[in-house]
Amino acid sequence: MPVEITAPDRASASALVAEAVLHFRAELVETAGSATLVRLRPMSAAPAGWVFEFLALVERWLEAHSLQVANVHYGRRSYVITAPGPERQQNGGPGSASAA
Repeated sequence: MPVEITAPDRASASALVAEAVLHFRAELVETAGSATLVRLRPMSAAPAGWVFEFLALVERWLEAHSLQVANVHYGRRSYVITAPGPERQQNGGPGSASAA
């Protein structure tokens, strides 16, 4: 089942696809509106933990493009993933280098 991420513009969507192809089959899907969808499917040999790689990918994408949220659709469910705030990065949260 694919995961779809709504991108605010084609440039950021293309950047997400370019980074995602290392771990996912990725494609751009044009919509009737102004948004572009990025459709990702785990590689057939992907480990069961592919969702962790997906979450890390989305977090890097949000930060790299100064986006606040990503709308994600998986099956019949929708999720909003928010970018880590500066306080999480400075205090050793997932976005900081000290969290590694």
